[in-house]
Amino acid sequence: MAGSHVESAVNWLGKLLVEEAKYLRGVKKKVEQLREELLWMQCFLRHADACQRGDAMVRMWVGQMRDYTYDAEDIIAKYLLEVGIHRRGGLVNRLRRFSRILWMATTLHKIGSNIDSLKDKISTLTSRLQTYGIKIKGGDSPSSSYRWLGYMRRTNYLHDDEKNEEKIVGLDNDVRQILGKLVSNESKGSTVVAICGMVGSGKTTLAKKVYHDRAIRRSFNAFAWVDIHRECQTRAVLEEALRELTSESGESIAKMTDKELMEELRLLQLEKKCLIVLHDVWSFKACTSLKAAFLVGEQNSQSSLLFTTCDQEVASHAAYEAFIHEPHILDDDESWELLQTKLRGAPTTIYGNDHGPAMEKMGKEMLKHCYGLPLAIIVLGGVLASKNTFSEWEMVNRSITSYLSRANCGYLSCKEVLDLSYYDLPYRLKPCFLYLGNFPSGWEFNSREVAHLWIAEGLVSLEDEESDETLMEVADRYLAELVERSMVQVVSRGVMGRMKTYRLHELMRELCLSKAIEENFLQLVAHRPSNSLCNVKITSRARHLAIYYNDSYPLLDYTSTAAQQIRSLSFFNSTWNPEILSVGLKQLKNMLRKFKLLRVLHLRHSFVYFPKQIGNLIHLRYLSIEGCELKKLPLSVGNLRCLETLDLRARQLIYLIMWIPNVLWRLEQLRHLYLPLNWRLFKTPRKIKGVPVPETRFEGNEFLQLDGLTNLETLSNFDVNQCRVEDLLELPNLRKFSMKKDQYIPESKFGVIDESPSFQSGHLKGSSLGIEGELLKKRPTILFGYHHLRKLWVEGVMLGLKTAHMLPQNLTMLRLHQTEIKSDPMPILEKLPYLSHLELLSKSYIGKEMICSAGGFPSLVNLELSSLNIEDWIVEQGAMPSLVQLKICNCRCLKMIPHGLKYVIGLQQVNIENMPESFYDRIPASRDQEGFDMYKI
Repeated sequence: MAGSHVESAVNWLGKLLVEEAKYLRGVKKKVEQLREELLWMQCFLRHADACQRGDAMVRMWVGQMRDYTYDAEDIIAKYLLEVGIHRRGGLVNRLRRFSRILWMATTLHKIGSNIDSLKDKISTLTSRLQTYGIKIKGGDSPSSSYRWLGYMRRTNYLHDDEKNEEKIVGLDNDVRQILGKLVSNESKGSTVVAICGMVGSGKTTLAKKVYHDRAIRRSFNAFAWVDIHRECQTRAVLEEALRELTSESGESIAKMTDKELMEELRLLQLEKKCLIVLHDVWSFKACTSLKAAFLVGEQNSQSSLLFTTCDQEVASHAAYEAFIHEPHILDDDESWELLQTKLRGAPTTIYGNDHGPAMEKMGKEMLKHCYGLPLAIIVLGGVLASKNTFSEWEMVNRSITSYLSRANCGYLSCKEVLDLSYYDLPYRLKPCFLYLGNFPSGWEFNSREVAHLWIAEGLVSLEDEESDETLMEVADRYLAELVERSMVQVVSRGVMGRMKTYRLHELMRELCLSKAIEENFLQLVAHRPSNSLCNVKITSRARHLAIYYNDSYPLLDYTSTAAQQIRSLSFFNSTWNPEILSVGLKQLKNMLRKFKLLRVLHLRHSFVYFPKQIGNLIHLRYLSIEGCELKKLPLSVGNLRCLETLDLRARQLIYLIMWIPNVLWRLEQLRHLYLPLNWRLFKTPRKIKGVPVPETRFEGNEFLQLDGLTNLETLSNFDVNQCRVEDLLELPNLRKFSMKKDQYIPESKFGVIDESPSFQSGHLKGSSLGIEGELLKKRPTILFGYHHLRKLWVEGVMLGLKTAHMLPQNLTMLRLHQTEIKSDPMPILEKLPYLSHLELLSKSYIGKEMICSAGGFPSLVNLELSSLNIEDWIVEQGAMPSLVQLKICNCRCLKMIPHGLKYVIGLQQVNIENMPESFYDRIPASRDQEGFDMYKI
């Protein structure tokens, strides 16, 4: 993996030689020589990376080269830091010319000597290869990786609908047994089912299959799936369960005491028939702490509890009469069938291959060592899927044989198969995979977040960048390959099939962390028990530091030299205790003084105040405060001239407003800007740090100015009241654009949008807009050609939807309000193939009848009808097959729920609000009561 470190350093130095040329005068030639040396080492290390697993001397040599790469980055970064300080301080204060010349001469001599010394060390290290007879054999041919790359592009890896459904093999009988206990429950009282088995035995897959089964959806009327993980936080589990079982807001739940939270959960389980899944219960202690809240063994409840665990004692402790089910181990035929699901359609196929029969035989031999464990088989399939030849399969088989000989047993554990899958990764993907170890256990991350982080760290290779492909798209491809290799799990997908959120399997995360520590890549600092305040010393040369805290904050000793080399700092918080946050904020201030070489600062749900010291981090490329309760962004953010990603999406609270200074226009390298939902602009002073602000900028203080951000690719939550629409004309490289929800571009300003270079060039990949209905009334085809438009909200009279061309076919979300459409809009709207969310609000449609036709709305998941005058709503059989949530509010003339809803078998939640008493009389309050419309839902 050292090759990737070198590649990152080479790319970084190359960028500096262009961007910082005037500050490298005097040492530019030495920096170029150092970069050239690293380029040679990069090519060499690609082979060494494949050999180090089995050779201790090669491993030591590669580790030393990695450390020298770190040194190269440090030398240049520290020099530029000193230059930056003098630019903002000494030079601005007009120090005497002689003093500046003396300082520059001393500094240049120092950096030149350091570069020469490092080159000598690299030369000495290279000579040791011959001295000690270290041989670097040719590594695996890169052809497999390139073939895989081509396959990923050809098959449109982000939209492969065939992969939306998780492949289930050999679990049908297991599903039937569990359904028999949950659905055909003849006993009185709550039912408890435990799925218990070793890691990788398919517990999660089985639980998901049961949870989404049609029989389950018909039998229960409230559902919750909660991930527990090793660090069980009881309150967090109870909050998540209550959020999923009810429509309560996160704010109201957060204000409940522990006692109120538990009482509300117990009451819900008595009033409704709930199915609650507790996924991945690790310990006896966790089971005990949660037991009281979920009515285990309660005779007056018809709710059921399903949980998964690896521990038989935990399963037995859950309830005296709990049904404990162990997933069966796959037999040879089932194992081969599961492996084929990973191989089918990949560039590696044994069918039609001259060596097909031999490869099939070899595959079945390898499967015998997986002991029927689904996870081991899937990961092995991920390895084999990237191998196209018989010789490459033989290489994998030899690796398995080598593991077995060292382990002195007849089968591979999941850990050993995962280990094999890591070493089989292309060298560029290894640091990308290890970087995912930053996230806490069970953490769900999205592709854009990960892509921003990888790019900021220099882990996305420029060599893979094609003329029509951005770094973000290359990063997406990296992540997709990790998914295809079963190293990363897909948690959710969008309506168009695009992968949205991901996570690491617990066992895969353990592998990730063990390799990250072994490679000096990452150091984790977790919270201590409340009574423990011992210091945690940062000692390794790891460049990435992740801090987790909950009921206490770890006290860090960051005074060591190693600590001052940190390149990325991530905080993950699961508490809003003011005392804990206060300790964390104090430490953050001190860290920002010490960690001056930071490239990434990632704060998740952490702080309510941001220290002004952030402005000293001139190397910072990524800054995220997502989920924080931040009230004000400091002026010093304008000093971050290398910043590429700025995520200001603070915690969404009604009372929380973030104040933003008008300095973002100074961030010329910015590529991705995520504005908060609720924010205000505070006036920029005429001088910042003694430097006059240009008069043109001062005059525009009433708007947040964005016109200087010519590299911007992502602009989220654009506020038409606080940003100038005209600035969009100066942003030619936009790929993603979204307006603030519930805002509308005035008709007079839409021409600016239509003329902006990003909208005209076809570069946009996705956008969200709010427009006035009058615009569609006057120009019905104004949105024709807006293939990038995903979300649209329309406000004001538009009278009708005359043609399907009035709306882009790729819409996934549509909201109509006060549009006064006279004819039924459903015949037009139901033809939108990807529409998943539809809101018809007050006076959007003023007719009396509405018909949803068979086959219409194929992707609709959420439907809201509010304040309409419809009397009859007809839903034909086969309409809205994907509908999950339905809300009917204040439709006072609607007589009844449509008969056709009984055919929508996936419908999980129906919310009825402010309807006439006659309407409520037809709907039972619970499934045990009678009602005319009971059979429909």
